[in-house]
Amino acid sequence: MNGKKVSFDSPRSSGRKSAQIKAAGGQSRLTSAATYEIRNGFATITREWRAGDEITLDFPMPVRRVAGNAKIAATKNQVALERGTIVYAFEGVDNDGSAFDAVLPTDAKIQPEYRAKFLGGVTVLNISKAQRVAVSKDGNVATKPANFTAIPYAVWANRGLTPMAVWLARDVTAAHPIRPPTLASQARINTSFTRIGDPQRRWLRVRLLVQSAGQAG
Repeated sequence: MNGKKVSFDSPRSSGRKSAQIKAAGGQSRLTSAATYEIRNGFATITREWRAGDEITLDFPMPVRRVAGNAKIAATKNQVALERGTIVYAFEGVDNDGSAFDAVLPTDAKIQPEYRAKFLGGVTVLNISKAQRVAVSKDGNVATKPANFTAIPYAVWANRGLTPMAVWLARDVTAAHPIRPPTLASQARINTSFTRIGDPQRRWLRVRLLVQSAGQAG
């Protein structure tokens, strides 16, 4: 929970006892009139407890950028986003139909937002001051400002077929921009079959016709 507090009752009987709370790797903050110490990964508060006493916890969950391993080509110079124990993903359905052309520079702004009626109730990441990369017809690479939305990885693939990425480029060199259509990318293949030679051997002759999109066969 990011900035929210959870309270629970202390033991009902009075007396000097210890209360232990998992310290969550030192990320948690405890607010108490009593001092505490960390023992074996737990924050231990020892005091004279009374019925109705409360311990208030605050679990911050900042968004973390995780750099890809430089020795792995698929994640080199790329970054993933985590919040608490949650890994995030970028689906095309939330990001104008594409995800691989996205760039997440170091100065991009990331803001968590809880959406109670979205995908069963999840916290998404709203990202501003990011970029998209595209290649023009003359082969030049250009960027433009873009905003993105990331969702918890556990809930992707629930809204139809769409591109998805966990790792985003940290700069233009690691992005996979959308390129303008070419004759090859728009072509389609037709096949025709003709038996030749010994019918028992069933040889086939295959004719491939590559046609430009929109042209008649």
